[in-house]
Amino acid sequence: LDLDLVNGSFSRQDTRVAVHPKTALIAGLAVRPTPAWTLAASYHGDLFLGYYLPSLITVNEIADFYMGYALESAYSPERFTLALAWETPAGLELTAEVGYALWSQMPIPSPPTNIDVEGPLVAGMGYGDAVDIDSYDAWPKDSIQDQWRLALGADVPLLPWLSLMTGYSWRQAVLNGAHGQVNYVDNDRHQLGYRLRATLR
Repeated sequence: LDLDLVNGSFSRQDTRVAVHPKTALIAGLAVRPTPAWTLAASYHGDLFLGYYLPSLITVNEIADFYMGYALESAYSPERFTLALAWETPAGLELTAEVGYALWSQMPIPSPPTNIDVEGPLVAGMGYGDAVDIDSYDAWPKDSIQDQWRLALGADVPLLPWLSLMTGYSWRQAVLNGAHGQVNYVDNDRHQLGYRLRATLR
Protein backbone atom coordinates (compact mmCIF):
# COMPACT_ATOMS: atom_id res chain seq x y z
CA LEU A 1 0.00 0.00 0.00
CA ASP A 2 1.49 3.34 -1.11
CA LEU A 3 0.18 6.28 0.96
CA ASP A 4 0.39 9.96 0.02
CA LEU A 5 -0.20 11.95 3.20
CA VAL A 6 -0.03 15.30 1.40
CA ASN A 7 -2.87 14.53 -0.98
CA GLY A 8 -4.68 12.15 1.37
CA SER A 9 -4.71 9.26 -1.08
CA PHE A 10 -3.00 6.00 -1.97
CA SER A 11 -1.67 5.22 -5.40
CA ARG A 12 -1.38 1.44 -5.29
CA GLN A 13 -2.81 -1.43 -3.30
CA ASP A 14 -1.84 -5.10 -3.62
CA THR A 15 -3.20 -7.81 -1.33
CA ARG A 16 -1.74 -11.27 -0.85
CA VAL A 17 -2.81 -13.89 1.64
CA ALA A 18 -0.98 -17.21 2.01
CA VAL A 19 -2.95 -20.19 3.37
CA HIS A 20 -1.05 -23.26 4.51
CA PRO A 21 -3.12 -26.49 4.48
CA LYS A 22 -2.12 -29.32 6.79
CA THR A 23 -2.70 -33.06 6.77
CA ALA A 24 -2.83 -35.39 9.75
CA LEU A 25 -2.57 -39.11 10.34
CA ILE A 26 -5.64 -40.85 11.79
CA ALA A 27 -5.30 -44.51 12.80
CA GLY A 28 -7.28 -46.96 14.88
CA LEU A 29 -7.21 -50.60 15.91
CA ALA A 30 -9.88 -52.77 17.57
CA VAL A 31 -9.28 -56.25 18.98
CA ARG A 32 -11.92 -58.68 20.27
CA PRO A 33 -10.11 -61.45 22.19
CA THR A 34 -13.44 -62.96 23.29
CA PRO A 35 -17.06 -62.34 22.25
CA ALA A 36 -17.58 -60.39 25.46
CA TRP A 37 -14.49 -58.14 25.44
CA THR A 38 -13.37 -55.48 22.96
CA LEU A 39 -10.19 -53.41 23.22
CA ALA A 40 -9.60 -50.43 20.94
CA ALA A 41 -6.93 -47.75 20.49
CA SER A 42 -6.73 -44.73 18.20
CA TYR A 43 -4.38 -41.93 17.25
CA HIS A 44 -5.26 -38.55 15.74
CA GLY A 45 -2.60 -36.13 14.53
CA ASP A 46 -2.86 -32.39 15.12
CA LEU A 47 -4.70 -30.18 12.64
CA PHE A 48 -5.03 -26.44 12.16
CA LEU A 49 -5.58 -23.81 9.50
CA GLY A 50 -2.55 -21.55 9.11
CA TYR A 51 -2.39 -18.36 7.11
CA TYR A 52 0.00 -15.44 6.72
CA LEU A 53 -0.79 -11.88 5.62
CA PRO A 54 2.32 -9.81 4.83
CA SER A 55 1.96 -6.05 4.32
CA LEU A 56 4.21 -3.22 3.12
CA ILE A 57 3.03 0.37 3.60
CA THR A 58 5.11 3.11 1.99
CA VAL A 59 4.45 6.67 3.22
CA ASN A 60 5.56 9.39 0.79
CA GLU A 61 8.74 7.38 0.10
CA ILE A 62 10.13 8.50 3.45
CA ALA A 63 9.15 5.53 5.62
CA ASP A 64 8.31 1.88 5.02
CA PHE A 65 6.23 -0.21 7.40
CA TYR A 66 6.66 -3.96 7.02
CA MET A 67 3.95 -5.89 8.86
CA GLY A 68 3.60 -9.66 9.11
CA TYR A 69 0.34 -11.06 10.46
CA ALA A 70 0.23 -14.82 11.04
CA LEU A 71 -2.31 -17.07 12.70
CA GLU A 72 -3.00 -20.76 13.19
CA SER A 73 -6.70 -21.24 13.92
CA ALA A 74 -9.21 -24.10 14.32
CA TYR A 75 -6.59 -26.09 16.21
CA SER A 76 -7.18 -29.77 17.01
CA PRO A 77 -4.41 -31.31 19.15
CA GLU A 78 -2.55 -34.56 18.69
CA ARG A 79 -4.35 -37.13 20.82
CA PHE A 80 -4.30 -40.77 21.90
CA THR A 81 -7.32 -42.81 23.01
CA LEU A 82 -7.67 -46.24 24.63
CA ALA A 83 -11.12 -47.84 25.09
CA LEU A 84 -12.47 -51.05 26.62
CA ALA A 85 -15.96 -52.61 26.29
CA TRP A 86 -17.53 -55.59 28.05
CA GLU A 87 -20.88 -57.17 27.18
CA THR A 88 -22.57 -59.68 29.49
CA PRO A 89 -24.74 -62.58 28.32
CA ALA A 90 -27.75 -60.66 29.67
CA GLY A 91 -27.09 -57.82 27.23
CA LEU A 92 -25.56 -55.33 29.68
CA GLU A 93 -22.70 -53.41 28.03
CA LEU A 94 -20.10 -51.40 29.98
CA THR A 95 -17.51 -49.14 28.36
CA ALA A 96 -14.50 -47.15 29.56
CA GLU A 97 -12.32 -44.74 27.64
CA VAL A 98 -9.12 -42.84 28.50
CA GLY A 99 -7.68 -40.13 26.29
CA TYR A 100 -4.63 -37.88 26.31
CA ALA A 101 -4.40 -34.71 24.19
CA LEU A 102 -1.19 -32.71 23.63
CA TRP A 103 -2.70 -29.25 24.11
CA SER A 104 0.69 -27.92 25.26
CA GLN A 105 1.73 -27.93 21.59
CA MET A 106 -1.09 -25.57 20.57
CA PRO A 107 0.05 -22.30 18.96
CA ILE A 108 -1.02 -19.21 20.84
CA PRO A 109 -4.50 -18.08 19.66
CA SER A 110 -3.64 -14.36 19.74
CA PRO A 111 -2.21 -13.59 16.30
CA PRO A 112 1.46 -12.54 16.49
CA THR A 113 2.10 -9.35 14.54
CA ASN A 114 5.57 -8.13 13.61
CA ILE A 115 6.20 -4.54 12.49
CA ASP A 116 9.51 -3.35 11.03
CA VAL A 117 9.81 0.36 10.30
CA GLU A 118 12.49 1.52 7.86
CA GLY A 119 13.19 4.44 5.56
CA PRO A 120 15.15 7.70 5.35
CA LEU A 121 13.05 9.45 8.02
CA VAL A 122 13.45 6.71 10.62
CA ALA A 123 17.16 6.24 9.85
CA GLY A 124 17.80 9.99 9.96
CA MET A 125 16.18 10.34 13.38
CA GLY A 126 18.23 7.41 14.67
CA TYR A 127 15.29 5.39 15.93
CA GLY A 128 16.23 2.20 14.08
CA ASP A 129 14.78 -0.80 15.89
CA ALA A 130 13.30 1.34 18.68
CA VAL A 131 9.94 1.65 16.90
CA ASP A 132 9.79 -1.97 15.72
CA ILE A 133 7.31 -4.40 17.27
CA ASP A 134 7.97 -8.09 17.70
CA SER A 135 4.99 -9.69 19.40
CA TYR A 136 5.18 -12.90 21.42
CA ASP A 137 4.68 -16.13 19.50
CA ALA A 138 4.57 -18.66 22.34
CA TRP A 139 2.50 -19.35 25.43
CA PRO A 140 3.80 -17.94 28.71
CA LYS A 141 5.58 -20.66 30.65
CA ASP A 142 3.30 -23.17 32.40
CA SER A 143 0.12 -21.44 31.21
CA ILE A 144 -1.13 -24.42 29.17
CA GLN A 145 -0.92 -28.15 29.81
CA ASP A 146 -1.78 -31.45 28.17
CA GLN A 147 -5.25 -32.82 28.85
CA TRP A 148 -6.46 -36.12 30.29
CA ARG A 149 -9.95 -37.33 29.42
CA LEU A 150 -12.05 -40.07 31.01
CA ALA A 151 -15.42 -41.48 29.93
CA LEU A 152 -17.57 -44.27 31.39
CA GLY A 153 -20.75 -45.64 29.87
CA ALA A 154 -23.41 -48.30 30.36
CA ASP A 155 -26.13 -49.71 28.13
CA VAL A 156 -28.68 -51.35 30.44
CA PRO A 157 -31.46 -53.49 28.95
CA LEU A 158 -34.81 -52.82 30.66
CA LEU A 159 -37.16 -54.68 28.34
CA PRO A 160 -36.57 -56.72 25.20
CA TRP A 161 -37.28 -53.58 23.18
CA LEU A 162 -36.15 -50.86 25.63
CA SER A 163 -32.74 -49.99 27.10
CA LEU A 164 -31.24 -47.19 29.20
CA MET A 165 -27.97 -45.63 28.00
CA THR A 166 -26.07 -43.56 30.55
CA GLY A 167 -22.58 -42.12 30.79
CA TYR A 168 -20.15 -39.85 32.60
CA SER A 169 -17.15 -37.93 31.22
CA TRP A 170 -14.43 -35.73 32.67
CA ARG A 171 -12.05 -33.43 30.84
CA GLN A 172 -9.09 -31.80 32.51
CA ALA A 173 -8.66 -28.04 32.20
CA VAL A 174 -6.11 -27.01 29.58
CA LEU A 175 -5.31 -23.51 30.80
CA ASN A 176 -3.81 -22.75 34.20
CA GLY A 177 -5.57 -19.42 34.65
CA ALA A 178 -4.78 -15.97 33.30
CA HIS A 179 -1.10 -15.07 32.82
CA GLY A 180 -0.82 -11.47 31.67
CA GLN A 181 -0.67 -11.85 27.90
CA VAL A 182 -3.15 -14.74 27.95
CA ASN A 183 -6.51 -14.06 29.61
CA TYR A 184 -8.73 -17.04 28.89
CA VAL A 185 -11.02 -18.91 31.29
CA ASP A 186 -10.95 -22.70 31.50
CA ASN A 187 -12.07 -25.28 34.06
CA ASP A 188 -12.32 -29.02 34.48
CA ARG A 189 -15.54 -30.32 32.90
CA HIS A 190 -17.81 -33.04 34.28
CA GLN A 191 -20.73 -34.28 32.19
CA LEU A 192 -23.55 -36.72 32.89
CA GLY A 193 -25.90 -38.00 30.23
CA TYR A 194 -28.62 -40.55 29.73
CA ARG A 195 -31.22 -41.54 27.17
CA LEU A 196 -33.76 -44.25 26.48
CA ARG A 197 -33.47 -46.35 23.33
CA ALA A 198 -36.48 -48.15 21.94
CA THR A 199 -36.29 -50.74 19.16
CA LEU A 200 -39.58 -51.08 17.28
CA ARG A 201 -40.09 -53.93 14.87
